[in-house]
Amino acid sequence: MSPIGNSTVLHDITVYLKGLLQANVTDPIVGSRSSSSKFIMTSFPMRVAEYPLITIKTSMDSGVGLGMASEAMEIRNVIQISIWSKSTKQRDELFDSVLYALRSNQLGTGTIAENLYDLTLVNAFDLSEDVGQEKIHRKIAEFSYKFIAD
Repeated sequence: MSPIGNSTVLHDITVYLKGLLQANVTDPIVGSRSSSSKFIMTSFPMRVAEYPLITIKTSMDSGVGLGMASEAMEIRNVIQISIWSKSTKQRDELFDSVLYALRSNQLGTGTIAENLYDLTLVNAFDLSEDVGQEKIHRKIAEFSYKFIAD
């Protein structure tokens, strides 16, 4: 068995977290959207943005071997989640839902989820941007997970 590659870990965690958030976080302002509508999440930067918008970016922070005879590694993975919205209330409610979903789904039952633990909110800050005639409110939050890869 060869050690798991960094790009594989990043891809798998990103896909897992995207599915987790799509299943557990919904747009808190439902008056203008159908009740079955979820927020938009995309990795295609050229696509015209619809709001609210949530993106996920992961990066490998560090990895430590768990013994000389083992190929298992403990990896500290940094996740950046950005939330764009037309209102600060919607942005903040989405952030609370994202944080709750991430905290409640540690040590779950999937191949990735069973190895995720020690979620830490590293940093969070708010930004406002003018996009055309509108002001878009954004929150950027960095989280870190520990992950055991065999």
